[in-house]
Amino acid sequence: MDGCVSNLMVCNLACRGSWACSARQAEIVEFLLQLGVPVNDTGDAGWSPLHTVASAGQDEIIKALLGKCAQVNAVSQNGCTPLHYTASKNRHEIAAMLLEGGADSAAEDHCEATATHRAAAKGNLKMIPILLYYRTSTNIQTLRVTLLYT
Repeated sequence: MDGCVSNLMVCNLACRGSWACSARQAEIVEFLLQLGVPVNDTGDAGWSPLHTVASAGQDEIIKALLGKCAQVNAVSQNGCTPLHYTASKNRHEIAAMLLEGGADSAAEDHCEATATHRAAAKGNLKMIPILLYYRTSTNIQTLRVTLLYT
């Protein structure tokens, strides 16, 4: 994607595939991020690009969005974070990336369901240990930091 592009061309690229995330167009997402497209804007349902790609699944795009400070605990209209959608789609690697990026595995949606509840409801039982590990390890890391500096 070298050379000059018009605003119309950028709009067309952004619209194609709902900000290019749902269509898994990593190259287009990278291009838009280089142009400074806001990474935390939301659509009508309150979905950010991170919500979209967490649901669609594309490691490269998750890394790119997190690298541009995407809000990992952004909440959609129904109270779900990107981790909720990742857990229901059984995307282990993306869940780990989100959790390492600061996702709160204890965050509850408007029905008081966590990502662990979503995984269990979909039968994604291998996802549960990942979610619980990060919940526990985050608490342990916080405790270690607290002990070191007190």
